[in-house]
Amino acid sequence: MRNMTTSFARSPVELSPAPKILKQTLLAAAVAAAGMAATCHGAAAASSTEAGTAGTVNAVSENEIARAKGAISHAGYQPVVLQMAQDHNVFFTATKGAETYGITVTPGGKLYVSTGISSGRQSRA
Repeated sequence: MRNMTTSFARSPVELSPAPKILKQTLLAAAVAAAGMAATCHGAAAASSTEAGTAGTVNAVSENEIARAKGAISHAGYQPVVLQMAQDHNVFFTATKGAETYGITVTPGGKLYVSTGISSGRQSRA
């Protein structure tokens, strides 16, 4: 049996100056476009929050967050973490005493409080 080896290695092809310039121009344009997109996205993200993206059902304004925090505090809970927002409902993790709760604040200001979130620790008998 013969050992058949095929080499697919090719020597690099040298580009003439015109394609090099075109390649550099296209690369520069792509980098500039990416920079502009990042700048635009950054501006939109600055006006949005972690809870959602502006212009979507998950968007939430700073006023909605402040209103929700106020309603949670007024009910005797301490808002800790903004979890998310959807359709102007705002979801927080909050504490009261040593207990942790999930709280939903509706656009109308109504609070729905969970029965408590387990800390994951169990007592041993």
